[in-house]
Amino acid sequence: MFLPFEEYEDIPRRTTLHNILKRKHSLEVTPDVIQYLVVPHDNEEKNILELHDCLTNLYSRKDAILASTAIMTDDCIKEDI
Repeated sequence: MFLPFEEYEDIPRRTTLHNILKRKHSLEVTPDVIQYLVVPHDNEEKNILELHDCLTNLYSRKDAILASTAIMTDDCIKEDI
């Protein structure tokens, strides 16, 4: 959905529409089906911490820990292959 610029600047309206889209079109992914969460090696620590924060916002503490075990850097995958 595209908004005219004036509506886009209306933050409450934009937030409401964003939440509607999120509810209607989000793909639910449970932690038990996550095999890999790949982050770029550059700024590795920052990338991993940001992803971990995202996981803790999405899942319960237990599920976030489970999903966090799938985090690896792109360099790690290159070395494994």
